[in-house]
Amino acid sequence: MAPTTRQSKSQTSLLSQKPETKISKKVPAVRRRNPRKLVPSFGNVEEDVLAHIFTYLPPRKLVQLSVMSKRFKETWRYCRNLVFGNDFYRRLSNRDEFVDVINHIMDSHIGEVIDSFHILMDPTDEDKSLSRWIKKALEKGTKVLDLDFDISLKPFAFPYVLMDSKFLRTVRLKYCIVTLPPVTTPVKGLRFLTTLVLRKVHITDFTIRRIFKNCWNLETLDMSECNGASHISFSTHCNKRFKTLKVGNCSELFYVDVDCPTLLSLHYSGTLQGLRILNNPRTSKLDDVMLNFEAPRTGITPHYLVERLLTHNISTVSVLTITSTVLEGATARMRNGVFASLNLCLWNLKELQVFMDNTSFCNGVDIADFVGKCPRLEKLFVDINNVNFAGDLYWQLHQKPFIDTFSTVFQNLKVMKVKGFKFLGQEIEMVRLFLRRSFQMEEMILVYPKNKDQIIHDIEPSNDAVFSGLFQNWKASPKVQILVRENSSDKTISAKHLRKWY
Repeated sequence: MAPTTRQSKSQTSLLSQKPETKISKKVPAVRRRNPRKLVPSFGNVEEDVLAHIFTYLPPRKLVQLSVMSKRFKETWRYCRNLVFGNDFYRRLSNRDEFVDVINHIMDSHIGEVIDSFHILMDPTDEDKSLSRWIKKALEKGTKVLDLDFDISLKPFAFPYVLMDSKFLRTVRLKYCIVTLPPVTTPVKGLRFLTTLVLRKVHITDFTIRRIFKNCWNLETLDMSECNGASHISFSTHCNKRFKTLKVGNCSELFYVDVDCPTLLSLHYSGTLQGLRILNNPRTSKLDDVMLNFEAPRTGITPHYLVERLLTHNISTVSVLTITSTVLEGATARMRNGVFASLNLCLWNLKELQVFMDNTSFCNGVDIADFVGKCPRLEKLFVDINNVNFAGDLYWQLHQKPFIDTFSTVFQNLKVMKVKGFKFLGQEIEMVRLFLRRSFQMEEMILVYPKNKDQIIHDIEPSNDAVFSGLFQNWKASPKVQILVRENSSDKTISAKHLRKWY
């Protein structure tokens, strides 16, 4: 799309002209009578110091600055953060101009350091130019390399030699193919990496093993929507720095084995059977876990897998996000002819978030039963946007009597937030249960569903009398506030995790 604004044309013309060979050290002062005040006053800050600060801005901002003020006409040539993302691309008329402008910026760059290099492009027929840009950035000490090829028709074959830099710390790759040479060919740059993020990347089991073997200082591995690997094992006994592992929606990945004693944070999206945590529960340091399990194909959650997961693998966590698949395997059910729940306790859990799915057989009773196993829980977030609790025969025979005999007190629960609250009978019953048994509760937050047409009862947040009649007599805590919010305008407290982080 061709640039239409005067500002965009100025940027393009500036980047297309040849740079001056001599840069003036004295920059003329800005006239105080200038009504536009294009460059704000910074008091007694020296101009060279100010110019150095501006070099941390992305190229487009620096070009705007150079157009508006002669004081910083050449500052863009010292840019330390080369960001050529979507915002940069869409302001140019076509792909050829995009390549020409970047060529000009890279050829004109005279700064000693480039901290980060980020580009969104289709590398087809431009792989030599791309490799040249990356090589120059790495020669100037780039620490962050972010390459997004999602707009191309086929994945880009990323040359492994471009990761061979002692300065590189973070690599983010999207829609490309990553291969590493045989073990006999070293890739020295891998040993310096601390963060590796892979999106829509074709990567093999061998490459994953090689990464863990050679990335001695790796702290974070985040891979999602990747293919090529079917069974990968994350073992980091030799790496004492590894802390965060995120694996999401890798369709060809059947098994993920995690054996990382130093692991602090685990995010996983996939099948329950596909995740196998091998950490020793006595020495495990897991503190932050997000498990977005798919619904089992058989329709029944293997409770023995859930029991092992909760009692052995993540018993030490303080922040946990789960789907209703875990609830089905952990809460009260008919097992061996007896209606009972698993004997477990998450002693350290402080924050719990539950996403309820429409394929689930769970309801508010299961949530309360699970929360009862978390004696130190302070924050509870329940998302019921995708489900309607139904009062079926199973509810009438087993779960409703279970509520009447439910005696657990939520001693430390301070905040409960229900997203997608539709004022259905069982939803109100769930709120009543938590209000009556939470003596320290400070906030009960009810958020309308994304589609407000799903609300059965005509109840508006401003109708205080209705809420007083519904909830006032149920409050066990005298300081609890019952807040009702629209989904679009909700600015109340949020959970730490998103269901989809990628």
